[in-house]
Amino acid sequence: MSFIKNIENEFQTELTPSVIEKEILVIRKELFNLRTQKGTRQKFNAHRFKHLHHRLSQFMFIQSTKTNN
Repeated sequence: MSFIKNIENEFQTELTPSVIEKEILVIRKELFNLRTQKGTRQKFNAHRFKHLHHRLSQFMFIQSTKTNN
């Protein structure tokens, strides 16, 4: 669970459920924008898909562990 500490340090605060939910929404919106750019054949950074999916899964894991406790 060290990555949870890393994310908390990045935000410089404890991750509350509302902060986690907001971050999940931001990541999902960004993924939607990337898919839109890809679909309209605009320039985009393809590696961002992998980064955002990884980040999304981290936050969803944190969310599930905090709600189960």
